[in-house]
Amino acid sequence: MKITFVLPFISVGGGVRVVFEYSNRLINEGHDVIIVYPIIPPGMYSKSKINLLTYKVVQGLRNLNQNNKVDWFNLNVPLLKVISLNPKYVRLSENFVPDADIIIATSWETAYFVNSLSPNKGKKFYFVQHYEIWDIWNNINCWEKIIKSAEDKSKLPISMSYLTPKDLYLKKIKISVDNTYKLPLMKVTISSWLEELLSLRFKQKVYGTVTNGVNFTLFRCPQKKNWESEKRIILMPYRGEQWKGDLEGMTALENIKKRYSNVEIWFYGMRKPNSLPEWAQFFEGLNDEKLAELYCLSHILVVPSWVEGCQLPPMEGMASKCAVVATNVGGVPDYTIPGETAIVVPPHDSKKLEEGIVYLLDNWEKAKTIAENGYMHIKQFTWEKATKEFYEALLKGYSDIEAEV
Repeated sequence: MKITFVLPFISVGGGVRVVFEYSNRLINEGHDVIIVYPIIPPGMYSKSKINLLTYKVVQGLRNLNQNNKVDWFNLNVPLLKVISLNPKYVRLSENFVPDADIIIATSWETAYFVNSLSPNKGKKFYFVQHYEIWDIWNNINCWEKIIKSAEDKSKLPISMSYLTPKDLYLKKIKISVDNTYKLPLMKVTISSWLEELLSLRFKQKVYGTVTNGVNFTLFRCPQKKNWESEKRIILMPYRGEQWKGDLEGMTALENIKKRYSNVEIWFYGMRKPNSLPEWAQFFEGLNDEKLAELYCLSHILVVPSWVEGCQLPPMEGMASKCAVVATNVGGVPDYTIPGETAIVVPPHDSKKLEEGIVYLLDNWEKAKTIAENGYMHIKQFTWEKATKEFYEALLKGYSDIEAEV
């Protein structure tokens, strides 16, 4: 089958990685797969038109000049540049998009573009990997409103979908994202909460909900983890976005450092923050191999996000025999058993996060057990299994359209 994925960019990102993982495996199974991405990035909104224009020009020139390949992932699928993903100028790019059986939007910006293409580009799908209201997720006022009214903190992201921001800029973004779910594209998603968002909130048929996989060739711990060491190493991703829970994680770990003299705290991320506590060590811009080494050296992995689609770090940490402390958002409810394979706490709560870490440090044998249970449990979430389920979802949607014709 000929399958086209449409990405908004090919730089480092969890959603891009997921598409790359599927693409490699689908092409290995004999499918004809290609990935399309734009020269001019699809950023549609910004409070500053000058900043948006500057971003488009700089990134566009970079995309135009760079080799048509990625240097952060071993991708075996051809990449194809098109001019733009703006649906207003679809004819400028459509001739570069190959005819296919299936074409898949992978973000809200790409959904409008895919929807505007002619039918010979393939049956149209929308691979929903997050509820992409980024500036709203970072808005404290919006969070405060839903936290006050929500009884179940695990439902905060769903509650946000019902919120109408007062800020006109935020309101415009939310309307644009929400309207993509009403487009006549067949939906496939990656977690139970996103299925609920699509099916119950937006009344959409979901052809498949496929939990992400783990690349066990890369994320594994071949050597025995040193649980007997006096030094306890805690690792946390630092993303530079409020909704990733950086502040809550920092606050919890600062208190941990005050209480435990034998704890060593590591952060990793693409960019080192301007101010880093003296008690922390930061690993900047790691490739996959170096990140895998950190997982193997660490005892506890802390992932404090407020919201996620189906986050990969807890899965990678479990595969590397870390005892994981994660917030109950995104894919965590789908791939963990709270208290058995991971310590699961409410989002947006540094105190609960700290309590989860303290529990592991004070019950070290239990920490080892959770790490081992997590490793055994996560082994079922292979990319091979996920690819099979993903392709079956595509076939189901494809067959439905064929039946209607």
